[in-house]
Amino acid sequence: MADDNTIDTHTINLPVTCANHLFQNNPIQIDTWSSINFFVGPNGSGKTTFFNSVMQSARGKYPNRVKILGTGRLGPLEKSVAQFVGDTASRLFQEDNLENIYNTLFSDSDTAHQAFQVLEKRLDLQLRVLGFLRHVFKRSLQFKQTRRGLTILGTSPTGKEYQIIDECHGLKELITILTFLYDDTFAVLGIDEPELHLHPQFQRFLLGELKAVAGDPSVKGKKLVFLVTHSPILLELRTLGDLASIVVFSPGSPPRRATPETFDAEDRVKIRQALPSFHAAQRELLFSHTPIVVEGAFDSSIVMNVATRLDLPLGAAGIGLTAMGGKYQLRAYRALTSALAKANTRFILDLDAVIDTKALNCLDSDPRVTAELSRRGLGDRTLTRVMGELISLVREYVRDAARAGAPVLQLSDPNAVAEADLALAIRLLRASATSNSVPTFDAPRAQAILGKAELVRQLALAANVLILSKGSIEAYYARPPKLKPSDFEKQQALQDELDSIWSHGDTQTLADRYDEVIQFIKGAGLLHIPLATLAREPISNLVHLLQSDIAAGRVRSLAEAKASRAQADGYWYLCDLHRLDVTDPRTFRGEIAVKQELGGETIVFDQNTKAYELSAGQQSEQSSAPAQ
Repeated sequence: MADDNTIDTHTINLPVTCANHLFQNNPIQIDTWSSINFFVGPNGSGKTTFFNSVMQSARGKYPNRVKILGTGRLGPLEKSVAQFVGDTASRLFQEDNLENIYNTLFSDSDTAHQAFQVLEKRLDLQLRVLGFLRHVFKRSLQFKQTRRGLTILGTSPTGKEYQIIDECHGLKELITILTFLYDDTFAVLGIDEPELHLHPQFQRFLLGELKAVAGDPSVKGKKLVFLVTHSPILLELRTLGDLASIVVFSPGSPPRRATPETFDAEDRVKIRQALPSFHAAQRELLFSHTPIVVEGAFDSSIVMNVATRLDLPLGAAGIGLTAMGGKYQLRAYRALTSALAKANTRFILDLDAVIDTKALNCLDSDPRVTAELSRRGLGDRTLTRVMGELISLVREYVRDAARAGAPVLQLSDPNAVAEADLALAIRLLRASATSNSVPTFDAPRAQAILGKAELVRQLALAANVLILSKGSIEAYYARPPKLKPSDFEKQQALQDELDSIWSHGDTQTLADRYDEVIQFIKGAGLLHIPLATLAREPISNLVHLLQSDIAAGRVRSLAEAKASRAQADGYWYLCDLHRLDVTDPRTFRGEIAVKQELGGETIVFDQNTKAYELSAGQQSEQSSAPAQ
């Protein structure tokens, strides 16, 4: 990709309109593209729908010069088609036998079978593909023409040749993709999930080849490339140009693409500084519905382990957790997630952030912060101004305390209080207030400082930025380290805390310690699959079925109920009928116990129970009203 000053993105003209299915309410139009383009986002967010529209437009502009590799591209090589072709090992690439079948099964995309057909005729492509495979697999490989068609052979340690086409799915993927990538007879290559069956290292190798070939189709040997992917490894973000090649999809909103002009000048500077250090875990935020971004690796490790220990399924809720490498990256990450329609992204920062105006000044223009200031009668101020007031209060307090012989902390020069000293002073005052100990110097001023710090925290929280009230994540440990630990002490404290998190016993103490963090995470999305709610509708249908069968005289006892149509309909996989007392077809009472993994509810019913109310949860764990 080109650098930020000579970005080659959005230079290839190919107008695409998508107004089908997911995009009927938000028709999407993109006119120009980068040489290589990535479609990323959760399943069901519309990536493939839009990809198909792009490929349709490409076929219109480049007739007979578009190759599309869907996720079923290996199908013709797999035994799943044996019922159509017989012995796949002996007839794998015999064109006369398979062509009609493959065209029927895979009519909308190209296949591995077709790649081998191309290779049979193109010795130049064989050499290029073989060269790459030998380099990547570090093995002696060669193509060989046989009566069965073209095959690929490996050499065993004893020097004996053997067919390896059925040995490695990754090998088949690479042969297919590379053949169409190197073939210069067409202009556009679209691949759905190029990472299928590929080791992370192979994905990186493949990305290098894709970048080498991608370009303006008007240039010989170059082609326009589109990739639908779930792999952060394939997204190498080093420049704003790289970022602009990514189209991000999110459920319920139109896709977004962050071009350089999306950002103001200061945001561009911050993002350019942040992108070169983006690793795979950080790139996952592009795939997350609601990212949670913490300061550093220790924070990320603790939050993930706590969430896992407490059975909070972040991934299932579409929550991705990543570390940004320091609070100074807040502006870049906020600008990036906002540009990509991830406005609900949440950030967790250390308490030091309450006096770091360089980190938090990006919140001044956030309408949520402005609204919170107005609600508090501070509409004439900004967050930065409030923070400036706090800094002045702390600096004066620390200086005056030192001069009065009651220092808050040790200072080499009371007249030159560093920012780190101010942050430490706030932590000490906060710890003193928490332990109900009286500050040794001017308690009212100390309370004013803590009140102002809390105001900063609440203003930041309005913009989904949690500033930890206790200080850093280490303050929540079962055995917190001292305020200024060495790197070794921090590492040891982390390991001790991880051991504590995963120790046997009740998790309530853990939940209580991290309650502030857990509640903030829970605000990001639904963290539990509502199985109990989902189970209510079939349970209500079961109750209605039993009421009908009892009233009709088909069920007169517990044994008959268990052997009734309810068994054939599979209801006893959801629950157990513990009791059923039938006095007569109009007078009965039963008790259903839903399986524990589906909610564990106990539901009592009788002839007066309104079964439809059960689906809304209006009648459970209790009997219905008595008969009149």
